[in-house]
Amino acid sequence: FYKTKVSAKVKLGDIKNDIDSLGLKIRAEAGNPRVVVIIDEYVNKILTGTKNAEATVMGKLLEKGYKVVDQEQLNKIKEDDAIKAAALGDEKMAAFLGKKFDADIAVIAKVNTTSGLNNMEYLKDTFKSESVMEYKVVKVSTADALFAGKKDGRTWDVSENMAVSKTVTNVAEAAGEEFAGNIADKLVESNSIKLTVYVSRPGMVIGK
Repeated sequence: FYKTKVSAKVKLGDIKNDIDSLGLKIRAEAGNPRVVVIIDEYVNKILTGTKNAEATVMGKLLEKGYKVVDQEQLNKIKEDDAIKAAALGDEKMAAFLGKKFDADIAVIAKVNTTSGLNNMEYLKDTFKSESVMEYKVVKVSTADALFAGKKDGRTWDVSENMAVSKTVTNVAEAAGEEFAGNIADKLVESNSIKLTVYVSRPGMVIGK
């Protein structure tokens, strides 16, 4: 077991250029990650087969230039226990599925919607709906959550199905915009290497 000390003279301009180049490389690699989106929707505590939230989030990501695993691929394993666990917030299962689809990021979420008849007189014979979407954005390589949060919304309509569709779409759009705006930056932050350089007077050792 040997301990070795290395001394070197380094030009500050070279260090700055190397650090700048490294930052650009990290940003280039993180700027267009492949994303798998897994979202389950519940209405009045019952799991539905609809995928409005998934499709909405995917659309927002595609608009911003992200690569997305399409729903057709996900449908092939929709009964898999791993995909069910991921939708419930299991980060390790999300990472497992991300690797399966060669993705860099896994968006996992659950949308809970409560709907029913309005009890307000002026909205008689209409239906109300309230949706809450809880989500995590997971870095596949480490199974760590880059960020998490929730979105909620409410509305009414003469049709219960339409009321539910509106609130689910609204919360998914809000979440999708957040994902599209933050995923690349958060991935850059997680990939960045912290480098400390000590600069001394002439004649002294410059080290890391």
